[in-house]
Amino acid sequence: MLKARHIESLTRGVAAALLAGPWEWEAMLDRSADALGRRWRWRRGLIRDMLLQHPSPVAYEALVQAIAANPHFRGAINDRTRPHIVHWFPWPTGMAPRYPAWHLPVISSVGALAALLDLPEEKLHWLADCEHRQGRPDELLRRHYRHYWLRKPSGGWRLVEEPHYLLKQAQRGILHGVLDRVPPHPAACAFVHTRSVVDYAAPHVGRELVLHLDLKEFFPSIPASRVHAMLTTLGYPTEVARLVTGLCTSTVPGYICRQRPGGKIYSAPHLPQGAPTSPALANLAAYRLDGRLAGAAASVGACYTRYADDLAFSGDEPFARSVNRFQAMVWRIVAEEGFDIHHRKTRLMHKSVRQRLCGLVVNDHLSIDRRVYDRLKAILTNCLRHGLESQNRDGHSDFRAHLCGRVAFVEQVNPARGARLRDLLKQVA
Repeated sequence: MLKARHIESLTRGVAAALLAGPWEWEAMLDRSADALGRRWRWRRGLIRDMLLQHPSPVAYEALVQAIAANPHFRGAINDRTRPHIVHWFPWPTGMAPRYPAWHLPVISSVGALAALLDLPEEKLHWLADCEHRQGRPDELLRRHYRHYWLRKPSGGWRLVEEPHYLLKQAQRGILHGVLDRVPPHPAACAFVHTRSVVDYAAPHVGRELVLHLDLKEFFPSIPASRVHAMLTTLGYPTEVARLVTGLCTSTVPGYICRQRPGGKIYSAPHLPQGAPTSPALANLAAYRLDGRLAGAAASVGACYTRYADDLAFSGDEPFARSVNRFQAMVWRIVAEEGFDIHHRKTRLMHKSVRQRLCGLVVNDHLSIDRRVYDRLKAILTNCLRHGLESQNRDGHSDFRAHLCGRVAFVEQVNPARGARLRDLLKQVA
């Protein structure tokens, strides 16, 4: 008979193999044979008993105890053949439900993650690319992302990384299954279903002083290590967190990074701008930043909100007196949290000038910039006179839908002005 420590090792190795993939007869037989190095006959009786006792996967420790008490397994360890583990599957550590109010899905193993995303395990590992093969300069490698550079309105370049269909579907599964259930900080107004740019700007209406700051390279400055740390904080096992991190981050080959100045930041694993999961993960990565900045603002009688990489602070006379010292404190907090300030975009706006946040004017009441409103009104008037396509200078595939969106935005901010534009749009043939 095997020694006690060998029995425990064998039991845990078999349990890990059974839980490492789909809870199905054929798949469990294959994994157990892989773990044991041979197709022992007693495996069939053991796995049949496990499926009868537990129609769905069970906790790791419970399965270890069930295997240890199984008669087929007990007969195997009494035999002279001395079975042992030759291939170790990662031991499932289980998921600690640290935030039960969020109702996060329990993903205790790689197999459970594959089942959640409806992917074979081999395809899951290939998409996650935890070995960073996608960053290698191999022209024959099948890329998970399509890369293209866009010029920023303020100068410089931004790399858009668009995931291919299969990876995008997996990312959407993570977004809707996990990330959408984790609430961001109340100050975060972008990428949240119930908040908008109006919620970002409205708290700053009628204030004596408005301070606007911009974070530099917001998405690529969030490394894969921070994403992994957030997932383990939510309670997910290390191996699950590693694969989800691989699915949601990317590494850009060097020849693409060298195409534009400043592209080196994309060569390390980071949040790709273009993936469905990146906005939600960016909000979670900035949670502590939001908390510290909100506390700093409250200490000087100011208000704080954030819309993606735009930070806004506003206050009255006490805030205006201490704004220089406060600005230095904000810079320090941002640097400590791993972000950078785009100093050329910093604006300090007193009440005597136009106070603008994300295109909205907040001096006395929330409104659209007059120039933006007049330009949209002129476009609609010309559409009425000369036809819809005469004003489609940017080649929109559905120009009417584009105009409907712009009018709806005006209605959201200023219903009276939006109603006048809506009447014009209805008259356009």
